[in-house]
Amino acid sequence: MALPGAQSLSYQWQKAHQGSWERVLDECEMFYRVAAKNKQGGFPVTGYASFVSSLAQTTIVDERRVETSLRKAWRMLRCMHPSLGSHMESYGQSGEFEKRVYSPFRDGAEEEEWVQSTFRVVDCDGDILESFNNGMPLSKVPNIYLLNIAETDRTIHTVFLQCPHDVTDGIGILQLVDQLFRNAAIADEQGSHYVIPAYDEEWKRLSPSLRAAAAIPEPSSALLERFGEVQAQNANVYTHPQLLGLRPSVTTTPSITHRIQRVAISTSRPTTERILSRCKSVAPGVNITHIFTCALALTLSKLQPHPKETCSARYVSHSMINLRPYCHFPWNGPEHAAAAYHTVSAQALGIDVTIPGSDDTDEELNIVDEFHRIAVEVRDFYKTIRPKRPSPDDDNTDEQVALTPLSFKALTPPPSDPSHTSPPISETTFCPVSMSSIGNIATLVGGKHGPFELRNVWAASEPIGAGVALFLGCWDGRVELAATFDRGVHEDVYLRGFLEKIVRFVCVGFEIEES
Repeated sequence: MALPGAQSLSYQWQKAHQGSWERVLDECEMFYRVAAKNKQGGFPVTGYASFVSSLAQTTIVDERRVETSLRKAWRMLRCMHPSLGSHMESYGQSGEFEKRVYSPFRDGAEEEEWVQSTFRVVDCDGDILESFNNGMPLSKVPNIYLLNIAETDRTIHTVFLQCPHDVTDGIGILQLVDQLFRNAAIADEQGSHYVIPAYDEEWKRLSPSLRAAAAIPEPSSALLERFGEVQAQNANVYTHPQLLGLRPSVTTTPSITHRIQRVAISTSRPTTERILSRCKSVAPGVNITHIFTCALALTLSKLQPHPKETCSARYVSHSMINLRPYCHFPWNGPEHAAAAYHTVSAQALGIDVTIPGSDDTDEELNIVDEFHRIAVEVRDFYKTIRPKRPSPDDDNTDEQVALTPLSFKALTPPPSDPSHTSPPISETTFCPVSMSSIGNIATLVGGKHGPFELRNVWAASEPIGAGVALFLGCWDGRVELAATFDRGVHEDVYLRGFLEKIVRFVCVGFEIEES
């Protein structure tokens, strides 16, 4: 089933006119392409790192040494990952098709212009997150921001690496953060001897689409039939009289600026250790992702208005799956961090919970049993959607991987009509909440790179529409639960309280005293 109008292009890069390279967008990229168009701006994924450096002590000269090293490293990343310099274009007689285009630098001046326009130094007043939430302009190209805090200890720095989501994903952005600091350390050590390789044949390092990297074939009639079965099952999961979501927590006015914000809370190291150790006591194979997904569903159920009589409600979501391990060499490693190699599970997770009636006084007595029951259900769901690791002797594509193009296509929102005015947020009554588990970030990002010591690292992307996106990760022995949301729909205080309730459910379910 070839793409119409794409006969001259493929999912692998091909040489085009005037030295540029082109390839067709796959369904994963198209999903984010349309999402970005619908929100009239970029749809970024962000990597964050706060760090201290032995380079910058008290003088401006020392501080510039940090900036110089990071600039060199950013230039190196552009050479290592030329896909960072690619962009999307429409083609066809009426622009109905999409392609990704890469054009090499014509000379050193053009390269320098790219560095100057994408590496930005920002002065802020000390509230780093507030500067990020309110001051970072959205961009359709990768950017790096180095934040300087005025009139404070010059050894403390913050970096935000922001890329369009069609260029990379949560795992990829963290791999890029790691490579940024690794190369910054080398650049500082080598000084004037640090040399960026010549841009010759860098097209060989361009990342292909997920379709090509994972060798996903065009869907067969049997696969299309299987996907139809999955969609029918999902329809049954979503068919419930009460789906759990968050109601808007702000009183909207026409003057509200809709901008994505992030809030986060962390557990203490002792609490984190207890949570991790007690996962094993629930049932074999239960992990922290299952536990927090369970707590999310229970928290949403407790935030619903209590009916007069006890009733049931359902939490529904799809799981994000990292597909890098299922890509073929060399696209399965960090050398291709600048690529969106992930998927959303074809199957929907449905968790049924009980909402007690207003006269029910026994709800607290059943929390532990309910918590353990749901955690096992979530574990079993994750088992069914986990792709099988490919083997060198097996050319068959795992079903979950093979369904990826169909899943993204089914979830791709229709392009917005430019003449259509979006309805006011006050008409939004249902805000879905999703959770992505990043895992132990230290497995992706080193904590020490020469003179750079990273203090905190995280990754986040934007939610779709009025929804709320949660991110679960662990850094330096602490679990961090974060949320990104539209401040035109939710208040940050409300969202912070929501996160705290989720953590409290984990502690209550494990009978842990919070600290």
